[in-house]
Amino acid sequence: GSQPGITNLLLVQVVVVCGLLGFTPWGLPTPSLMFPLIALPLFVIALLALRAGIMAASFAVLLLSMTAAWGTARGVGPFAGQDTNAGLLSLWSYLTAQACTTVLLCGLTAELLASRRQQTAFFRRAHEGILEVTSEGWIEAINPAAQSLLNVRPEQSGVLSLDELPLGNGLKLQEWLRGSHVGGRTSSVEDMRLLQPDGSSLVVEVQHAIHVDARGRELTQLVLRDVTKRLDTQERLMASEERLRAITDNAPILIAEFDRELRFCFANKAYKQWLEIEPETLLGRTLLEVFGPEVVQGVQTKLDSALEGKPVSYERRLSTPMGDRWVKVSLAPKR
Repeated sequence: GSQPGITNLLLVQVVVVCGLLGFTPWGLPTPSLMFPLIALPLFVIALLALRAGIMAASFAVLLLSMTAAWGTARGVGPFAGQDTNAGLLSLWSYLTAQACTTVLLCGLTAELLASRRQQTAFFRRAHEGILEVTSEGWIEAINPAAQSLLNVRPEQSGVLSLDELPLGNGLKLQEWLRGSHVGGRTSSVEDMRLLQPDGSSLVVEVQHAIHVDARGRELTQLVLRDVTKRLDTQERLMASEERLRAITDNAPILIAEFDRELRFCFANKAYKQWLEIEPETLLGRTLLEVFGPEVVQGVQTKLDSALEGKPVSYERRLSTPMGDRWVKVSLAPKR
């Protein structure tokens, strides 16, 4: 935001002020303050490199070097205003401090380049579609997966805006981004349907995040994840569950599911026909509450075996409102 930018600008101003005081006739501090004054900017530059990046720190180094060269050429500053030995000692100390700063900047540059290479490799090989968009809507970068989802040719990368994407998919993304930005910078996720050239559509999960690049530009990163297969699988699973429930509800037998405490988790509609009990009222109740202690105690050993994971089958008499019936009970533990 604006606060870090103001702080970085103040750090650059500190470097410039120290350079002007040390290498121009307007400052000329006492000899005891001269070396701390010319060394301070180097530490400030190191801090600037950590906060604002290599470009800002390099700009500060350039300003300081130009000030030092300008002052020394006019016989002003610690390198020109003393005897030869003292001037050389000051110059050597200054160059040593500047070399340390340069080493730090080179180290940061190397880490930055390694990080960029790693990010580039991930960007190109990611299964998700990734694109970066400027605040004006121009596509700054787009990976192969996003090119496939949005039907963009490789040679079009970096020269398209969102509203120029084929089949109106870019307009959908742009409209969604405007709605997302209303709520601030919080990353948000939403499913969106993208049209394809053959008339079909893909359902993608869209996620965005806003960041500021090294040049201070605000970029929006969009991540597109194809979830068409996942949704198709969910629909098939729901259809399969509905078919299974229709079969169990219409089967002329009692079907139920129990947890380890022998509480009903499911009961089919046959309980209404056989026992005149609404299946919904059984959920959460135990076998003991529904059938009574006499029935449960008579089959306790069978229940214990089922709870140990062993399939059990037995026959017994069951009292119903329609009279006594002999039933075969099968207990199938869920594995």
